[in-house]
Amino acid sequence: MKPINIEKLLSHSIGISNSYYRPTENELLEDYLKVVDLLSIDKETKLQKQLNEYAEKNNGETYIIKGKLHEKDQEMVQLKKEYKLTNDAFAALSDKVSRLVQEIEFLKNK
Repeated sequence: MKPINIEKLLSHSIGISNSYYRPTENELLEDYLKVVDLLSIDKETKLQKQLNEYAEKNNGETYIIKGKLHEKDQEMVQLKKEYKLTNDAFAALSDKVSRLVQEIEFLKNK
């Protein structure tokens, strides 16, 4: 925190700078919020902040896991399609081979 802001918040005189330095309330608030955890005796704020960080981290990890699961599901769908195509092709080839064997047997018997 800027030392001059500390003096302002404590309503101390900052000498001649009082005429030139006039921070807005938002500037003082932003500076104060940077150190509020260090100034607080109550641990509730720190614990709540930690809880929020863990929840945010958990949400991020959950999002990544769901994304990976979705990718795996898509891979499974693609593999099933490829398996079905392969099975269909194998069945068609097997039928053709059976017919060719029958034709060869027929021609041998003639």
